[in-house]
Amino acid sequence: MENGLALYDRRGRLRWSNFSARRSLSPETDRLVKRALQTGRAASQSISTDETHRLKIHAAPLSDGMVGVIMTPIRGEPDQFYERFLRRIVHDMRNPLAAIIAHTGNLRAITADQNSIIPADQNSLITIEHEAQRLTRLVDSILFDARLAYVPLALETVDLLDVIEEVYYQYDDRAVREQKTLQIEIPTESAHLEADHDLLVRALSNLVDNSLK
Repeated sequence: MENGLALYDRRGRLRWSNFSARRSLSPETDRLVKRALQTGRAASQSISTDETHRLKIHAAPLSDGMVGVIMTPIRGEPDQFYERFLRRIVHDMRNPLAAIIAHTGNLRAITADQNSIIPADQNSLITIEHEAQRLTRLVDSILFDARLAYVPLALETVDLLDVIEEVYYQYDDRAVREQKTLQIEIPTESAHLEADHDLLVRALSNLVDNSLK
């Protein structure tokens, strides 16, 4: 698989991508682009594309105000049966949950614009959306716990500021929707540590998720 390449304009809109990038574009890519535009710094993240493959996504501001994105396959991941098995289960559960969340949100937006729904039905749609989001977080936790049990730690040098920003941009839209405020304090110097990047992100995400409940 060749590297994915994409270009985004200064408003975060996709302007060009090659075939490999189009196959791998995701909400995580949009968050990295948004982060690079707002901070003026390069941002990276590893994501799972399915139960056996992972990508390293790197978004970097360019001199003309655009953002360049490169997606590189991560090779040599541990070939663990239980992790693959659980990833497949999680993948099969996550897709219908994502559809439920998307269609419920669309219904709420359409009916709100047309004033064609009574408050009780609107509340029911909100409940369905929130419960589907809660189940999605539960599914992610299952995969997280499985990795702790079956996959060795992937230690690397991690910039703590990058991790904090990554988690912040995962939750900033949700915080706005729930009329809450997320605030981060940027240290004057970068703090580097040896850690498993994905597990560190997950741990901080759990803290932020709980604080928004």
